[in-house]
Amino acid sequence: MNIINIAALFVLGLIFSGCSYSKENLGSNNTSSNRISKDNVVICRDNSISIDFCTMDKINLYNKRIIEKANFSKNKLILIIEQNRDVGKGEIRKINSVVAIDLDSKVVIPLPQVVGNFVDERLDVIEEERPTIKFSKENDTVCLSGTTYSINDNNINVENQCYRLSGRVFLKVENQVLKPSVKIKQEYSSDNHFKCLNNFKLSICKSIHIVASDKLVEKFSFVNSNDGDGVVIDFNDSDHFLIISPFQDDSGRSLRIMEVKQNSLIKEKFVSANKNVEIDENLQMTYYEGGKKIKISLR
Repeated sequence: MNIINIAALFVLGLIFSGCSYSKENLGSNNTSSNRISKDNVVICRDNSISIDFCTMDKINLYNKRIIEKANFSKNKLILIIEQNRDVGKGEIRKINSVVAIDLDSKVVIPLPQVVGNFVDERLDVIEEERPTIKFSKENDTVCLSGTTYSINDNNINVENQCYRLSGRVFLKVENQVLKPSVKIKQEYSSDNHFKCLNNFKLSICKSIHIVASDKLVEKFSFVNSNDGDGVVIDFNDSDHFLIISPFQDDSGRSLRIMEVKQNSLIKEKFVSANKNVEIDENLQMTYYEGGKKIKISLR
């Protein structure tokens, strides 16, 4: 009798053990169903930017990060993914791709553009000029600054190229004011500007970001195609800046200084550069006219 009771208890133990195991499996399946998979990604492979948003590494990243708080468009999470990419002729550059994850539906929405560092007039990467990606929880717009690499829409040194989230797709904001961006880190010197036109390999040229004249002419019809490569100085306003174009005539070296707002020329000034022309960080310009030293504000 005791043997029968022991056997019965053993059988019951196996039954309850099996039930417990089944519940664990059920719980595991529920967790799995809440995870992001390839089916949650709106577009896996975007050929225009040569990015696969459905690799196992990226799917794992999405699932790891969905526990974070929303940082974009009320209930969404922006992820910036840095990776190396061949941008042509075997040259590898670091670029950033962007996805938005809807934290409610777990839908992953890739942005159809990638952005990398700013480049110089030879299109070489400026290592210290990293790209920036701006977004906010209060709106549905993502803005890129740097060099963009989409096959359908690549731009050199732009600021605030913006995309607006509409449903499950990012749409480019049209009619934007996109200007060549040159962020000078020290005061402008015309002597250094002219030296770098003749020999860009000089050490002083590393901190002078010069924009090729053909790029300026392509973007702005009022720039003289006979001028040399120019420098753009920002007014800390996305649509207000100076273009400084150097040229030489019978009187010697000169600068054409153009004030631009919303891509339109609003003011133009010519100054002699036979003596060094300087512009400080407060946009105070010092130059010489008829042997007389003159200081004016360019603001």
